[in-house]
Amino acid sequence: MPRRNNTPKHTPIVFTKASHTKRRFSNEQEALKAAELGMLQNLHLTFGVYKCDQCSGWHLTTIKESTDRSK
Repeated sequence: MPRRNNTPKHTPIVFTKASHTKRRFSNEQEALKAAELGMLQNLHLTFGVYKCDQCSGWHLTTIKESTDRSK
């Protein structure tokens, strides 16, 4: 009697570009306003803005604060 293959079919992982999942702003001023609003809503975060090479739009990024306490 032949064996039955009940192995589920493989679904490949599809990687998407990060710029497709991030919020896109059409200019730097809009991104800066959104960053300011985000920092007001969460005082523990610091946001920066950058121009994306892939979509030519502007995105937000979080800036990690230095944890060096020796100063």
